[in-house]
Amino acid sequence: MPKKQVCAAVIRRNGLTLICSRPKATILRDKMEFPGGKVEPGESIHECIVRELREELNAEILPLDVIAEVEHEYPNGLLNIVFIRCVLKEGSEPVPCEGQEIRWVPTRELHNVDFLEADREFASLIASRA
Repeated sequence: MPKKQVCAAVIRRNGLTLICSRPKATILRDKMEFPGGKVEPGESIHECIVRELREELNAEILPLDVIAEVEHEYPNGLLNIVFIRCVLKEGSEPVPCEGQEIRWVPTRELHNVDFLEADREFASLIASRA
């Protein structure tokens, strides 16, 4: 079964966490997720998350540390998600570039959001610690 590595940014501000919907042209576009995407060959996880946030949200970020890693099995393969704590660089404000919706949600309420299956457990975990 193929295994795909993806990175997801965990960006918090004033008790809120940034989440977004899947781009309109993708499957499961009605579900929410932490912003990020697939690691390209030869790319580090930090390079990946910086590139993905720039492409998807026109946001400049500073990746900090890995706060969790989750493996989730979907019918078409295994997904390894690395959740990276990130901060927005001064003056950078996320703007959706791929038709997706972005939201700042109170961190303690993340367990109430309709996340992709792979993000759900992590969202509940950080909500419980908020």
